[in-house]
Amino acid sequence: GKVIDSIKRVGEDMSSVRLVLPGITYALPPRDNRLSLLSFSSEIFVLELTKLPNLELSKAIMKILEGISPIFAREAAFFTARGKEISVSDLSENHKDRLVFYLKEISKALLQNDNKYTILMEKDGTFKDFCFTEINQYGNLMITKRVNSACELLDYYYSERDLKIRMKQRSQDLFRFIINLTERISKRIAVQKQELVECSNRDILKLNGDLISANIFKLEKGMDTVSLENFYDENFTTIEIPLNSRLTPSQNAQKYYSDYKKADIAEKKLTDLITKGEEELVYIDSIFDALTRATTEAEISELRLELSEQGYLRAVRSKVKPPKALPPIKFISSDGYTILVGRNNKQNDELTLKTAQKQDIWLHTHNITGSHVIIITNGEIPTDKTIEEACVIAAFHSKAKSSAQVPVDYTLVKNVKKPNGAKPGMVIFVNNKTAFVTPDTEIIEKLKVK
Repeated sequence: GKVIDSIKRVGEDMSSVRLVLPGITYALPPRDNRLSLLSFSSEIFVLELTKLPNLELSKAIMKILEGISPIFAREAAFFTARGKEISVSDLSENHKDRLVFYLKEISKALLQNDNKYTILMEKDGTFKDFCFTEINQYGNLMITKRVNSACELLDYYYSERDLKIRMKQRSQDLFRFIINLTERISKRIAVQKQELVECSNRDILKLNGDLISANIFKLEKGMDTVSLENFYDENFTTIEIPLNSRLTPSQNAQKYYSDYKKADIAEKKLTDLITKGEEELVYIDSIFDALTRATTEAEISELRLELSEQGYLRAVRSKVKPPKALPPIKFISSDGYTILVGRNNKQNDELTLKTAQKQDIWLHTHNITGSHVIIITNGEIPTDKTIEEACVIAAFHSKAKSSAQVPVDYTLVKNVKKPNGAKPGMVIFVNNKTAFVTPDTEIIEKLKVK
């Protein structure tokens, strides 16, 4: 019962209530004068409520009951007022009865060890909170996961959350690089599009050259402008054409023709550059998407390697052997079909173009970056339920994992081709169908092979 030592020592100069020093007898922290959820009196609880008329109901519950979390207090208030925000002063007798009934039912469940341990996650898989009972206050905004015990709840919540934090820290430099790269490419495309708009006036340059050539006898060197009739226009409107006073009329005409030719060539090149730039943006976005879903050091290393092979990162020689590449993520559908998911672009290519057979089914989110998904059919026609589950898996492993009604294209593998010179993960396909599904974490957890 003696304190050996503490990380933080608390002497008399810091607290007159509770000392924490080597050698003293250990005492529990002083308890607040609050009610226990397991043994409170309904009359006393309601009386304590009336002493806090101006407080929002969930905050009042926190002040009256000990050992409860804000999320539980909000859930009690949610049940009491049927989802409306309410203060203590607004409570009717019916509200008070509902609140006491809810708390008593929870108390009974706790004493009988009949708890509904719940983990709350956002739709992108981010861990939000947890509680020892069912939570309904978020409706469809949150995904819930049930576990069997308090220990399992805490182990799962903190291990998974900390894994995500560690992966984010290890990949922070890669995230910054990809964001900066995306900004550079986007700015370059914006400049090229502006130049393309300027090229759209090239026909005026040719017209000016034609009018000067047709009226060259009216012009002389030293003129700054000239007004000429446009014989291409049925109304013969007059056009004022700027001239370079240091050039002869013939040289002015040739300059307009030369500028027209340059603009014509530039338009074709700019159109091609903009198309390639937009394709590059899609590719970089696919890297970013894969990085957000990476859960191991091996997956992050694979993405670094891919970027270096594509010339975006400088290859660094290391004496440390890189982690072994992980296999595709594996699922088994409710009807027993194997479903494989690529972890990155290189694995997407391997899975679609080498591993999969021609009669297998290929899936990918429509015009949204994400993983290639393959249903191994073994020459059979898979059930509609399997295809639907594979579509949900494809939507979950994409940039749209937090969205609803995500379009997913699917077709036979034989209809999928890779264009010459295309970047990793980039393919074209034909004869596809499109399904609309909503990513569902519960389905993912249920079908995933651990």
